[in-house]
Amino acid sequence: MLEAVLEGTPAEKAGIKGGDVLVKFGDNKVTVLEDFEGALRQYKPGDKVKVTVRRGEQLIEAEVTLARRRAGP
Repeated sequence: MLEAVLEGTPAEKAGIKGGDVLVKFGDNKVTVLEDFEGALRQYKPGDKVKVTVRRGEQLIEAEVTLARRRAGP
């Protein structure tokens, strides 16, 4: 589950919200964090990736345009 989605991030721009559960990233099924990390390595900034999240009982598809990762605090 996504704890929070930061304002201005590609996820937020695609309509993904805190509390959503990521179930698919590109063609990759996501069940654990390592699935997402492996899938993310297949792409680079600027790529458009279809993602599927579960929000309650609903599955929502969105297209995310990846950006460079921000530096941490």
